[in-house]
Amino acid sequence: MQPTRKTMVRLLWRVLVITAVGLAAWRYIDWREVGTRFTTVRPEWLLVLLLLATLDRFIMAAKWLQLLRALGHGATLRSTLSAYYQATFMQRFLPSALGGDALRTFIIMRRHGQGSAVVATLVVEKLVAMLASLVIAAAGVLLVLAQARDSELVLVLAAIPVLVLLSIAGIRLTLNRTLADWLMARAPSPRLTQALARVYASYRAFAATPRVLLANFLYCLVEQGLQVLLLLLCAIAISVEAPVATLVAAIAISQSLRKFAILLEGWVLGEFTNVVVCSLLGIAKAQALAFSLLGHAVNIVASLPGLLLFVASTATLKDLRDARAAAA
Repeated sequence: MQPTRKTMVRLLWRVLVITAVGLAAWRYIDWREVGTRFTTVRPEWLLVLLLLATLDRFIMAAKWLQLLRALGHGATLRSTLSAYYQATFMQRFLPSALGGDALRTFIIMRRHGQGSAVVATLVVEKLVAMLASLVIAAAGVLLVLAQARDSELVLVLAAIPVLVLLSIAGIRLTLNRTLADWLMARAPSPRLTQALARVYASYRAFAATPRVLLANFLYCLVEQGLQVLLLLLCAIAISVEAPVATLVAAIAISQSLRKFAILLEGWVLGEFTNVVVCSLLGIAKAQALAFSLLGHAVNIVASLPGLLLFVASTATLKDLRDARAAAA
């Protein structure tokens, strides 16, 4: 597909998604209640939410720095934190999370070089984060089951650490080259086999240091758990009328699903995913949208230093477009 045609297809897809989401929101959501809920948020809640969102940035940076240093990269906490701040701010206004990833990769490569190592860590970070996201979602499903069957609450909750241990064992197993080659050889097309081989080559760069992957997995669990907590507090701040356990379950499940939704279009589809999951678990759609938008707004404000850092740097929007094109 030619670049111009590819761009037009992407633009058409985004217009269709935004239009569909907009029509659904207009038809099914009480916007007066959304506005009313926002007016109930007290200043002290906003301060707590901003502190959590800021802590999240530091955890993100430390998580990525751990992978970079494992490959002997010269990045520092200051540079990775700066890159993450800029990326998290810019991706709030880009069609998908890939733009932010391309920007932070470009920033670190320009400052410290070693491009192949940076790309390898980005691939591994996404793969490990995906696994952690599935564990968080599974924990949410277990909470739903626990609510439905009170007598089995202890057994269901005990399954959560078992999931974590199984995931750790799974990470160790994925480093087995023979097994990986056998699975990739059974891909439905040679092109897919080649693409998987390139991704796995980056992943295998950590074969000599499996503890780094395990530690990064735990980092991801902490980071995503903090994001669940932030949205939970957003819901509490606007007085959502639902049990805490239901809120935690809904947020845990939607956080996993919205990561894939954001890859398809952007934050609009991501917020809509949260509303759909919450409504399925009995949470009012207007309240779900209100706390989701509050979380989005808090993250934008917490990422504002990224705008100042981007303006202060010599990077341009053309650099960002080039980085996104290279990532694609």
